[in-house]
Amino acid sequence: MDRSEDDHAEDFRPVPGIAEVVSEQEDSYPAARVRELVERQRRRERELSSLYATARSLTVLRGLDEALASVVEHAHDLIGTDIAYLAVLEENGTYLRVRATAGTLTPGFGERVHAPAHIGIAGRVATTRAPYWESDYLASAEIVHDPGVDSAIEAEGIVSMLGVPLIAGGRFLGTLIAANREERPFVRDDVALLTVFGDHAAVAVENARLYDESRRALRALETAYATIEDAGAVHEALTRLVLAGGDVGAVADLVADTLGGGVLVLDHAQRVLVSRGQPADEDEAKVRERATLTASPRMAAAVVHGIEESRKSGRCVTVDRGDTLRHTVAAVVVGATHMGALVLSRHSDPDPVQARTLERAAQTTALLTLTQDAVVRAEERVRGELLTQLLTAPRPFSTELALRARARHIEPSQLDTVLVADVADDRLGDTTRLLNGLAEEYDGLAGEHLGVPVALIHTQDAAEAARSVHQRLGRVLDAPALVCAAPVPPGAEPFGSSVTLASRCCRLLRGIGVQDGGTTTERLAMYTILFDPDRDQDLEAFLGHSLGKLVAHDTERGTDLLRTLTAYFANSRNLAGTARALHIHTNTLLKRIERIGSLLGHDWQQPDNALRLQLAVHLHDLARQVEPSTSQR
Repeated sequence: MDRSEDDHAEDFRPVPGIAEVVSEQEDSYPAARVRELVERQRRRERELSSLYATARSLTVLRGLDEALASVVEHAHDLIGTDIAYLAVLEENGTYLRVRATAGTLTPGFGERVHAPAHIGIAGRVATTRAPYWESDYLASAEIVHDPGVDSAIEAEGIVSMLGVPLIAGGRFLGTLIAANREERPFVRDDVALLTVFGDHAAVAVENARLYDESRRALRALETAYATIEDAGAVHEALTRLVLAGGDVGAVADLVADTLGGGVLVLDHAQRVLVSRGQPADEDEAKVRERATLTASPRMAAAVVHGIEESRKSGRCVTVDRGDTLRHTVAAVVVGATHMGALVLSRHSDPDPVQARTLERAAQTTALLTLTQDAVVRAEERVRGELLTQLLTAPRPFSTELALRARARHIEPSQLDTVLVADVADDRLGDTTRLLNGLAEEYDGLAGEHLGVPVALIHTQDAAEAARSVHQRLGRVLDAPALVCAAPVPPGAEPFGSSVTLASRCCRLLRGIGVQDGGTTTERLAMYTILFDPDRDQDLEAFLGHSLGKLVAHDTERGTDLLRTLTAYFANSRNLAGTARALHIHTNTLLKRIERIGSLLGHDWQQPDNALRLQLAVHLHDLARQVEPSTSQR
């Protein structure tokens, strides 16, 4: 049965004093009525006294959960029902969640009556913002029922319920409910008393919410201040490292101690200079793998990608290797020159302040590297001068020049190969720096000669050296590069002639469309005599005129005429040998040759025409062999 606030407009009207009742109405009221009025007055005084005492206790500042529990306990004592609980409006105003209970017996009662904001008496009060009660909740047809909520109510044995709204500043906060395990109507005094208490409780709940927010804000400020202080201390320590002439190992120690996890310092060639710290729960095998990027291709690829992204953005970048570790990479860059990277490995991403600390550490590493690099560059200038002298001096070398080379652990008599790297102009510095490190592995030296990165090395397999250097340059530069190896000239001729030949071969390769790869001058040298590498348009015209029709036919119709012609010349135009090389029948080969003739002209096998075609086919085949496969890039 609906008992709303409008039905009780006279709640808390003034009650006559005891003396006044006795003196004015003694003659017209029987003694029983007088005693009833006196008892009612006394009960009202006790309720008001309890209400005011409760209101005072609710004004004490406390956390929200503590305030909600206090409200429910006081309501339970004040109204004298079997059960009291408080449902708070949450989840953007769509659900009512029970946050505090008193007098309940079934476990998990609060969780079970969590329901949308229109369900049950709590939902009715939330909708109307007015008190509402039912003497038999489960039998009521006036409220919206929910099977889960009804099941919890029935399990608890609740029959009658009274709910009042908690409203503060015009905002509905929740519903305070008093309930009995027997059918009982709620009188006007009950409704009015709980309503007034609910008004006080709403203020207390709102104050507790604001108090919680202020405490959270204070804690956030304290945390932010502590974080700023910690970051400032780290930055001061980094500054002291620079002023004291520290090294990158000290930077790695500081980062590992401050941010936790493992820290790697890499040089410009992605070689590990320093390894410090260790992520939590990382076993020794993982430590070794992380400290040697070459032993972990997946990690190396992720780190290289992170370095490139960090160089572009100027910020640290977190990359995922696919396991539980996260690698945060900060590139060490001075201007447009890549000098290395810091890699932080741990199980979580750094927060913004930690990321800024890592970036500041990378800047400090750049400063320290610049200082150390000044010494290195001085040495490079000396080595560059030595390289130039070795390339231009006649042989045998003078005793003075040989001694200067040996002082840098280079035996000039063992130098047998020249490597030339052909890259974009904006990567010359990086390429020369990388070649310096790579040349040492081949007991040689490197530098820039006439604007070209050049290395003088000792190797027993020039082709393999060219391919290896190309692959390692490509991984670091992340850009196309041509590397050509040439043997040093015999006799007294200076090494510089090999530089000229290798450079011409690189330009020849670009002329036939090859932009990336590693090879030797062995098969290319002849073509640099026949064609001017600096006139690549002539090469393109020659290849197009000679093979253009075959290439177009193969592309349009999916045939294999160009490969057939290549095999035909490779087998000295022997039909049987060509058929075996192509794994086809001789009749099939004859049909292909006939088709080639229809495209190139029936005189294509005449000596002059065949020579021209053979040159074009060989150049085309060289381009195909030099270009690296996808797996090699």
